[in-house]
Amino acid sequence: MGLRYVVEFKAMPQNLFSDPAWFVENILSKHEAGMIEFYDFVAKQTGEANPYTESDFKAGAVTLNSTHFVFKINMPTKDIKPPLCRSIIITLDGSKETPEVRYFTEEYEDGKQYFIGEVKPDGTHVAHGIAPETEHELMMAVYAKAFGWNVFDGTVYDEQFKSIIDRYPSVRNFVEKLYMRLFYLDHAGEFLDNAIKQEGYYFYSIFRKAYQLAGQRSPYKVEDFKFVQLSTGQNTRFLFVLALPTADIEKGDALQIVFSADVATGDSKYLTLQYESCERALICKYDPGSEDVETAIAPSNRNELTKLIFEMAFNK
Repeated sequence: MGLRYVVEFKAMPQNLFSDPAWFVENILSKHEAGMIEFYDFVAKQTGEANPYTESDFKAGAVTLNSTHFVFKINMPTKDIKPPLCRSIIITLDGSKETPEVRYFTEEYEDGKQYFIGEVKPDGTHVAHGIAPETEHELMMAVYAKAFGWNVFDGTVYDEQFKSIIDRYPSVRNFVEKLYMRLFYLDHAGEFLDNAIKQEGYYFYSIFRKAYQLAGQRSPYKVEDFKFVQLSTGQNTRFLFVLALPTADIEKGDALQIVFSADVATGDSKYLTLQYESCERALICKYDPGSEDVETAIAPSNRNELTKLIFEMAFNK
């Protein structure tokens, strides 16, 4: 398997999960030097030579708030080949009764893309889909999976957050296309529970938080958001629609967002009714496992529109 594979997918997660406090203190807190010590340790056990130096690594830590911590290690770029890692991200959630540690990987797939993986405490590997292109969006995707969007309460992540928002036409567009999508698809059950209980206020608070982190004031009120459930005729399939403010809508913004959940299969879908012009709108379905977007022209007839949304939401 090779020394690097053993370190990235076996030795590091095994040592992390067996004694998180020891691993943080003796390896992660030493940054690049800690990685060399760990490679030397594993190399001695496997009988191989450690080909790396401290300059091959870049390691650092992010304190999101008093209970959420992240360690990111950029791995050597030389000798990288599938399925080796460009980076390893370790998260610690201290808000839970038993602190939760997770081990994420940014794995090389081919010459053009990487995907997010995770090694579980029992050694199993989980694929989480294509990794975003920028580091900030990658980190945000990992935060979404590890913590949920409430982690941004009291965060010191403002500057990196702003740099992500700058890639979008507006804060609103960012919330609709990335921010809310990531957190819904990774925490659908919790998301819908909160939305059903709080209705418009829940979405008002999401937008308000994003605007605050962007250093702006949200232009919206609670009554600008209307959240309703549509009947699917089945007790295992649920469809919810969020109507969004239209006063300041621009091309590419969402008129509505559709959240679907299939209890029988565990599938969740995130769709938007995207404004293009006064005469035209698109239905956009975001693939939870990649950055791909499936689009269809929205029918002007309400019944036909509802039928098409249902079909796209449940893959009929």
